[in-house]
Amino acid sequence: MTTGYAALKDKKSQLIRKGLQASVFVATRTADIITKAVLFDDTGDLQPLPAGWEDYGLTDTTGAKMPRSVKSSTVTSCGETEPTRSDFTQDTTTLTVVPQETKRLTVATYTGADPSALVAGSNGAVELKRATLSTARYCQLLSVAVDTTDDGEIVIARYLPKAKVTDFADQSHSSGDDPLLWGVTFTAFKDEALGFAVDDLFGGPGWNALLIDMGFRRIVTCSTTSTDATLTATTGTFVPSDMGKPLSGAGIPATTTVATYTDDTHVEMSHAATATASNVAVTVG
Repeated sequence: MTTGYAALKDKKSQLIRKGLQASVFVATRTADIITKAVLFDDTGDLQPLPAGWEDYGLTDTTGAKMPRSVKSSTVTSCGETEPTRSDFTQDTTTLTVVPQETKRLTVATYTGADPSALVAGSNGAVELKRATLSTARYCQLLSVAVDTTDDGEIVIARYLPKAKVTDFADQSHSSGDDPLLWGVTFTAFKDEALGFAVDDLFGGPGWNALLIDMGFRRIVTCSTTSTDATLTATTGTFVPSDMGKPLSGAGIPATTTVATYTDDTHVEMSHAATATASNVAVTVG
């Protein structure tokens, strides 16, 4: 029997994530919003983004840097050596991206120009005159980082439904190692219609395979047949890594697990269902 610290610790190196690939996408406020159903298909794979979303392309090695700044107010009381009350007063998320590609999208974002107004002349030249103060337009942003595992991609994304440029990186026209950069910092604002300023999204086949290790459970809507061990998914899907995972829900006996993975909509349970029903919320994990 393991005792001491070895029995207490719960450390899993397989849960350490890195963004091996990353992109920052931008769209106007009129483009379709991003949700988990838009970003991922039923198996968790990334789907093509809606029309109007564009990739800033290659960036410097920092990818997307997303600091979070929190401010609070405190109350101090007579005779107490530490604050007796603390309340958050501000919670701001920013996203800094430094594109390396010189193109219409990066030039427009850095200068504040309307991308649709950036048109080359008959000789191919582009001219952009700007006032001392640029006009920042609200936009939508999506940062996507991808890690890989033996089970497939793990996607970690952050969606800002309402953001605008609030700072600019310095530019340099030089012959050094660094290319011409178009770095900008966006600040996230609450979208009143959606009710949030930041939405974190996670998915991918590799993510699904690690759900239990990470402490998550998954809900799949299913139909069951009394005395039958077949479980049929009607909303959501099963994955091969569900093998051996616990199952719970109405009409499913205690201690039931996934005995056999048949396909993405069917598994065989270790115990037969005790009722015939549809729209059963089954917890996997």
